[in-house]
Amino acid sequence: MDTTVKIGNALERIVALLHDLPGIKIQTKVKLPSIRSGSKRKREIDILLTSSVAGYPVRIANLPT
Repeated sequence: MDTTVKIGNALERIVALLHDLPGIKIQTKVKLPSIRSGSKRKREIDILLTSSVAGYPVRIANLPT
């Protein structure tokens, strides 16, 4: 495995651990539909945090660069 990929995977694990708190769901390498109109392509999200604020669902995505 390429060193850059290893570093990226380690960084994703660290970021996920930093957000590992009660009430926060952490997902890695999630495929979500593109927000571009008409696009059927899915986009990979490195880290997706899901929680709720005042009863509303909130998702925060970290996109690959």
